Amino acid sequence: MRRIRFDFGTLTLDAELLDTPTARAVVTPGEVAYWPDGHAIALGFGRTPISRGDETRLASPCNIFAKAIGNMKALAKVKAGAKVNVTLID
Repeated sequence: MRRIRFDFGTLTLDAELLDTPTARAVVTPGEVAYWPDGHAIALGFGRTPISRGDETRLASPCNIFAKAIGNMKALAKVKAGAKVNVTLID
């Protein structure tokens, strides 16, 4: 399976690419999605301002394209605005 790597400088996270264009409004921890309204890649790892309970919920539908490998909770240590490089690793 093909993988991508997110490199935050102090932390790296790998994800396996999925074969699905399904758009979803709720992202479960570990899912990697393109968020069209935010023009961003979203890494589901915890609560958002509109979450209910412990769920991870984006403000609008997104397209899930990968599943993270490893501890998503470690992303809480990444500072807002940190530069990230995304590369394809086979």
